Amino acid sequence: MTRQNWIIAMLFAALLGFMPMTAQAKPALFFEAVSDMPLMPGFTEQSELTAIFDKPHGRIVKVEAVGAAPVKSAQQFYLKTLPNLGWNYTGNKRFVRDGEEMTLDFVRVNAQTKIYITLTPKQRTVEE
Repeated sequence: MTRQNWIIAMLFAALLGFMPMTAQAKPALFFEAVSDMPLMPGFTEQSELTAIFDKPHGRIVKVEAVGAAPVKSAQQFYLKTLPNLGWNYTGNKRFVRDGEEMTLDFVRVNAQTKIYITLTPKQRTVEE
């Protein structure tokens, strides 16, 4: 993570810290498994479902979160937040940053929205 991205992440965390909270415990601001990946307020990381693999060409990480917000709200949160952390949206639920590619999937199950995030090394093209 570059110094600029780290500063933006800390500012983002500070701003979220001033939001009113309804629960006694302070919610997580970032995924535990991916410390620079924001966790949408009101969502809980499903850490027992986390998978992390270190490969010679980069890491592969799969994390999940669940919350009550509608899918559209979750999508808008990540579309607005991730560019501030250096992620560039490439379309089709994909973001890229510093040699990594991230895919976000949102699924509504009963009254819960599930967020599936997968980080992989960015696929190189013939031109690179």
